[in-house]
Amino acid sequence: MKDYCKLDRKFVERKSHDYKDFVAAAARGKRIGWDDVLENKASVIIAAANAGKTMEMQQRALEEREAGRPASFLALRRLLTLDTLERALEGPSRTCYLAWRNSSTELLTLFVDSLDEAAATHRDNIEYLVGKLMNELGSARERVRWVFSTRPAIITPNFLPMLAQLLDVQYTVQVRSSNSEDGLVDSIAGVSDAKMASVVSTSASGLKVFRLMDLEADQAIRYLEETRRMSNSKSLIETAGERGLFGLCQTPGGLDVIARINLLDDPPRSLTEVFNRVAREVHKLRSDDKRLDDILGLNVQDLEDAAERIASASQICGLENIEIPVERSEISNDVLSAFHIAAPKLNQKAIEHLLSSQIFIDDSYHQVKMYPEC
Repeated sequence: MKDYCKLDRKFVERKSHDYKDFVAAAARGKRIGWDDVLENKASVIIAAANAGKTMEMQQRALEEREAGRPASFLALRRLLTLDTLERALEGPSRTCYLAWRNSSTELLTLFVDSLDEAAATHRDNIEYLVGKLMNELGSARERVRWVFSTRPAIITPNFLPMLAQLLDVQYTVQVRSSNSEDGLVDSIAGVSDAKMASVVSTSASGLKVFRLMDLEADQAIRYLEETRRMSNSKSLIETAGERGLFGLCQTPGGLDVIARINLLDDPPRSLTEVFNRVAREVHKLRSDDKRLDDILGLNVQDLEDAAERIASASQICGLENIEIPVERSEISNDVLSAFHIAAPKLNQKAIEHLLSSQIFIDDSYHQVKMYPEC
């Protein structure tokens, strides 16, 4: 894990089941910290790719252990190949887990990272892997507090109720109703309207969804100063905004890109040059990602070429939404198929990797858009 920059990240609970509510940058509601999130039996942290979910969860697991409270961090994709939770956990997380298994009363906080990566190759992977975790934990699962992370792209009306059912916890969601003043009422998966009166919707024993908030300006400045040792971070952020790149200044991953494209010393001469610089640095950064070990033949130039082809096709066809590849053959007429444009040069995993980079933003279920200001 690279050096952690303490930014005091905040969360907002998402009670409605509106996809736009999951991806909206300016989420309304009370802003809370990790302590409040961890009051719940099960939580899902939602944020775009490169928003800092993994770093936050790794750091919080470390802080919990340092405070004497059992906590482990699991990259869920590792369970696909390593078969058991004990093998999938690494270093202090594994040591802590083994010690916890030998206890009889302690509560373990299990941070499960990247449900979206587990779902990338097959939609049933999440159900299979979470079910596998529950079976391996056995009766000890009653002593587990769950914290999951994911991009919004896999959130569907059926996903959260399915996850709650696997974890054996309640999931409450606000849905539209013509019988309430604001049009929103609580609904619980599998519970009829007649039984709703007896259900408590605010129980901490249920599954709750939280959006990790984007960085504020002072947080972005602190990140650049502490991780990039930049003394001109404020000027850089202002210039990035003028170049249409403000969105990249709202996440740690985006700031890593901004810091590398030389906006101040060598200003780009056109929007095309801005896009090319961003795309080039995005792919350089992500080509170093150890999560890409199983993507054979991946190189920066292939990613750049594919990004340009997808961007051009989106403009020419007048289709803003781009579909993340899934295991199906049909093609929607109102969505651009990234697979049919980028293949065979990139395999499916490489295309999924490209579409989760900073030059694309989540927009709908299994769909993204090109970063609009590029």
